[in-house]
Amino acid sequence: MRFPMFCVPGLVVQGSNGEYPYLTDEERVELVMAGSGCESTKATVVMTDRMAGAGADLVLVVTPCFYKGMMDSRALVHHFTQVADSSPVPVVLYSVPANTGLDLPVDAVVRLAQHPNILGLKDSGGDITRIALIVHKTKPQDFQVLAGSAGFLMAAYSVGKNLEPSIDTLYTATEITYKLHQP
Repeated sequence: MRFPMFCVPGLVVQGSNGEYPYLTDEERVELVMAGSGCESTKATVVMTDRMAGAGADLVLVVTPCFYKGMMDSRALVHHFTQVADSSPVPVVLYSVPANTGLDLPVDAVVRLAQHPNILGLKDSGGDITRIALIVHKTKPQDFQVLAGSAGFLMAAYSVGKNLEPSIDTLYTATEITYKLHQP
């Protein structure tokens, strides 16, 4: 789905601003939404497969956080690698520290960016310096970085990439402002 009149390449569903925590597994699949993250790797693999079977083009996988004290870079790389290895569709990592209490570490993102089935990262933390560092360190992989909140979207466009798999475009704030105001 594209929204050319608004210069938006797509829509993210079942993200942190959505209602996915209140939906049953059956409702999540029936609605064909792409948010497939769960608290265990096994449950995430199963939900990811169900989402793909229901027609999802890619899945958005949030960091597991129930045992956040155990979720260091090694554990997170292992989790996301297992999910991506098993997934029939591309995976987008999802870091939303306000909801999980856990930031996906930059070193983990850089390692995961090398996985052929991990397309990018939706970062809802709002740290533009961090987003710029991830963009810089993942350039060789053509890894896509998406700002996860409107509050820092314009700033992220000036340092990052959009989540358009076939396009690697760096927009400046001026270009985005111009496009948003075009008739």
